[in-house]
Amino acid sequence: MPTLAWLRVAIAVFLAAIAGLSSAKCELQTMTLPVTMIGRQPVVSTHLNGVEARLILDSGAFFNEIRSSAKASFNLDSLPLPEGYFQRGIGGSEETSRFRAKRFGLEGGEIPNVEFLTTTSEFLAGAVGVLGQNFLDSFDIDYDLANRRVGVVIPSSDCKRVNLAYWAGAKPLVILEMQGSRLRRMQHTIAAATVNGIEMRVMFDTGAATSMMSLDAAKRAGLSPGDADVTPSADTRGFGPRRVKTWIAPLRSFVIGTETLANTRVRIGDFDLDDADMLLGVDFILAHHIYVANSQGLVYLTYNGGRVFVPSALHDEGPPADGSQLPPN
Repeated sequence: MPTLAWLRVAIAVFLAAIAGLSSAKCELQTMTLPVTMIGRQPVVSTHLNGVEARLILDSGAFFNEIRSSAKASFNLDSLPLPEGYFQRGIGGSEETSRFRAKRFGLEGGEIPNVEFLTTTSEFLAGAVGVLGQNFLDSFDIDYDLANRRVGVVIPSSDCKRVNLAYWAGAKPLVILEMQGSRLRRMQHTIAAATVNGIEMRVMFDTGAATSMMSLDAAKRAGLSPGDADVTPSADTRGFGPRRVKTWIAPLRSFVIGTETLANTRVRIGDFDLDDADMLLGVDFILAHHIYVANSQGLVYLTYNGGRVFVPSALHDEGPPADGSQLPPN
């Protein structure tokens, strides 16, 4: 890992060990990123080579991105790409270029040599790009969107076998094993869950306003757009130009670790996810405090309260009219 000029916020914490292990002293060196929520998009302020840059925090993006029309403002170094390389998302694909910021500034410090790909996508709230997984996967990430903060964490060597859910207290704690990527170049945060009793791969995606299942995965769970209780909804789009048809469908059950939801609703979409069956979007992430321990291959989460799936959040239409969703058991 490169040398970091961090704001020295060294948090010495004594954390209870995972069941069956002895306790250990674990020091977390943490830089906090304040988050501004623009609708359902988390935005962070950074600096690229000393120039301020607002970026969408997108854990579903495999690589950092900078808008093609804005890259000249940041004096980025050009880097080669393999011939014919392109980016692909649920909305299609596009050609791209690769660049490097020699200095990537976050609140209190700088990280050297952070790479970006260019995109023609437009972003809300003056954002010029995306902070994606090639950055996020290099650290432990402490997602506390409900309190408008994200921690970028380097744990000490004493943290390898320690429970890192420092905030949990007496709250029920879910600990998930991260699942490996199906694609070598991908570094997504993926774990297992069950939908209507069918096992699914779920991806934690701060770039998705609302949680959404692929159409193929929904059919495996017994849900189809032709069903009487599956209702058409607005089209959406992700990376790329193609519009994606979506529907809102009822779920009998959703289980992730020891957390269970019954009689809720979720959005399904006519798209393919190469590496997962379902996106856990900002609705799910706001309802939880989530610590992605890339250093351990684990995800820790606790329930904050409120609705977990808000399928209408795609266009900020407000909460669903029914009250069918139950809090986790």
